[in-house]
Amino acid sequence: MSRTESESETQTPTAPPSSGARRTGNVRAGGRSARVVDAVLRTALEVLGEVGYDGLRVEEVARRSEVNKTTIYRRWSTREALVREALMTLTRVPEPPITGDIRDDMLAHVSAGVAWLGTPVGRGIAHLLMKGDPGGELRSIIGELREGLIARRVAMLDAAVARGDLPVGTDSHLVATTIHAGVYSRLVRWGEVLSPAVVEGVIDLVLAGARAGGAVVRPTRSVAPDVA
Repeated sequence: MSRTESESETQTPTAPPSSGARRTGNVRAGGRSARVVDAVLRTALEVLGEVGYDGLRVEEVARRSEVNKTTIYRRWSTREALVREALMTLTRVPEPPITGDIRDDMLAHVSAGVAWLGTPVGRGIAHLLMKGDPGGELRSIIGELREGLIARRVAMLDAAVARGDLPVGTDSHLVATTIHAGVYSRLVRWGEVLSPAVVEGVIDLVLAGARAGGAVVRPTRSVAPDVA
């Protein structure tokens, strides 16, 4: 073993597989390997935001992240796999703590997302989503990203129903997607600039309807066939 490898093992000890250490592909999660994965995914988002999916080259991601290209391909065998995981990291970004007030919590979480879309990387990703994907390779990735982000809001709304803040039977997914459409679709698809007051207004409007029972799932009425 080389001196460098020996020092690396000393600085970032890892547990044997039997102890519960997790492997992601051929890269062990934790220590230096986790930092390498994080660097590659962050860089992939930056490049994706700058040049789009068609312009993204693994060689450029490797150069900027200072990670060997073969290491990247060992973990992500295709460009699509790399982009998918990079975009899905957006669903795992820490968000404001939940206080238990659905209005305040939803406003804080949605506002954090709006603020991120105002960053250079956020604007680049928004531009990518606005441009669309003529080849269709990103369609499933974008769908996964959207559902992952909405799932976080659904969990908050489910908790609000359990606390009694929203009526029993409220369709949390319907409420979450309505807020998502009222805010993020306007930002990403139409390129609007939304003020904090507009974001607040969308959330208040949707939650008011939900509190009034507008999102309660009702049984579908069966219509008796006409008898001639």
